Amino acid sequence: MSGFLHNLDLYKQGGQSHLYKTMLDGIQIAVKTPIQGRPSSLKAFRKELTIIQNLPPHPNVQTPIQVGGNADLEFYTALWVEQSLSDYVGCVEQIGDAIPQILLGICEGIKHIHNQGVLHLDVKPANILLADNFRPVIIDFGLSRLLGSPPDQLSDVPEGTYQYMAPELWNLGRASAATDIYSLGLTVLHLLTGKLPFVTSSIESVKQGHLNIKHPLIPQNTEWHRLNYWLSKTVAPNPAQRFFNMNDTIDELCVGLDLS
Repeated sequence: MSGFLHNLDLYKQGGQSHLYKTMLDGIQIAVKTPIQGRPSSLKAFRKELTIIQNLPPHPNVQTPIQVGGNADLEFYTALWVEQSLSDYVGCVEQIGDAIPQILLGICEGIKHIHNQGVLHLDVKPANILLADNFRPVIIDFGLSRLLGSPPDQLSDVPEGTYQYMAPELWNLGRASAATDIYSLGLTVLHLLTGKLPFVTSSIESVKQGHLNIKHPLIPQNTEWHRLNYWLSKTVAPNPAQRFFNMNDTIDELCVGLDLS
């Protein structure tokens, strides 16, 4: 079953994994593997696989098709999706009418993950694919962990994507549902405006930027200004000042989108 692993062209190398794109039985699929010869990569891969295999299927969360491997290499496959949310950052006019369903779909996916006791901890545009009819699909559970479990921290440098990382993670603090909600807020803001609310010239500037975000984040005379309250409750530096859970997050998002 794993014969297709030979002669694959590497599509992308992440921090702890390789991603390949290939055809299998007439279907385009993604193949994810750990980085060979790196024990930490194999450990992270197995942890991710355990998490996604235990998640019940949901239309807004990636589901593996096949899991396998041999003594040399382990893998899992999933349907290949060409586009991600990052392709539309700053140019949402190309998908304007689909924005509400995309944002609500992302929220429903995160809600589903949280309901299983899992934190994603790397919500960002590149980790949200856009499948058929702009259906968002959350991927990459490489940093995910069960709610209440400590991080697999190898150093004093936090793991994650710094531009979307909640302030509590910078100090290796406790992660919660509010941590994913923070990253969700910055993801939505980046999509709609094409920019983040701070300078990204250095790691330290990003860290300070997270602690000093100025509101309102969307100008009052623009299309999405009704989301300013929602954004203020997602990207508050103090997690206690954010939405408590995804139900509250979704309810207020519907108000901001004028869907309530």
